[in-house]
Amino acid sequence: MSSAVPDWERLGAGRSASLVGLLRQRYEQGSFATTAVELARDASDDGVACSPNEAAALLDQCEPWLSRLEETVEGPEDPNTGVPSITTTVRYEYRGGIVRQVPWMMFIHGMGTTGEWQQHLSFDLATWQGTAPPAFILKYGTVVVGTFIGVRRRMLLKKLSNELGTVAKRADRHNAGAVPDVVAHSLGTWLIGHLLLAQLRRPEHERLRIGRLIVTGSILRPDFPWGKLQRAGLVDDVLNHYGTDDWVVPMAHWSVRDSGPSGQRGFDLAAADPASNRFVLNVAAPGHGHSDVLDETNDAYERYLSVWKPFLTNPVGHAGRGIDVTDPAEAWKPYPWPARRGWRAHR
Repeated sequence: MSSAVPDWERLGAGRSASLVGLLRQRYEQGSFATTAVELARDASDDGVACSPNEAAALLDQCEPWLSRLEETVEGPEDPNTGVPSITTTVRYEYRGGIVRQVPWMMFIHGMGTTGEWQQHLSFDLATWQGTAPPAFILKYGTVVVGTFIGVRRRMLLKKLSNELGTVAKRADRHNAGAVPDVVAHSLGTWLIGHLLLAQLRRPEHERLRIGRLIVTGSILRPDFPWGKLQRAGLVDDVLNHYGTDDWVVPMAHWSVRDSGPSGQRGFDLAAADPASNRFVLNVAAPGHGHSDVLDETNDAYERYLSVWKPFLTNPVGHAGRGIDVTDPAEAWKPYPWPARRGWRAHR
């Protein structure tokens, strides 16, 4: 499969928006093959007429992600010369894999909030997909002081484990599969991360697993061991959509055990297995605060379309296709022990 990402701005300069738009749609849907004649025909309608020459000029600019293949077909012989006719057709092919279908989803909100974003995201999913995948909205109440109390966090972990286990069994009975994609915010990121760590201590047949995970406002440590969890088959790909002006997450390292500011600076890729593909996609939202990425009044829908939808639907092995990442410039170091809560090395 090609890993190159098309430069749609360059390809669209001075060209028919209908033609470029159709090519982009085909690309986003996954593998396809076309000729210039076919693309021009499909991009034309009553108000727009695209020529095969226009289409060919566009397609020829799409290397290296689009392959140009010449197919030569031998036709009937010329009755006068006895020489067979030769027809050459140029076909363009993209092997991008099969578009991933979102199975079902779980949304986990953060501290001090009722998670209004969960309802908005559930609605927006329907407009992305045409038909919405089933979504389970987890509510555990408005928790503030309890965030800093170990016994309360353990109670929330148990609730999450019970809810995920129950809904997974129900989804599996209804042919949706037992493995959901998850979106988590703030305290919800700590809960889902530590729930996955807890699975390592369980027999394999009893483990809860998730597919693709989106975290925002994350209070997990930047050196959180995603590689270990992924090698154990507990989570697939991880997208960390973080606000660069999030002042909340650095405070967590002072007050919540085994936490850190990954929601302000990203996860360290050194925590991944260097022999494998990247485990985490760090996507920065410049100037955004703790919950701004989820704010439906602040262009959240546009961010969903440009980042979240590709992440959830890109083919297996290509979760980051078309997504710009911003990784930390250097490895994270925990605060000195007296200035933070206890931590645990997950190695």
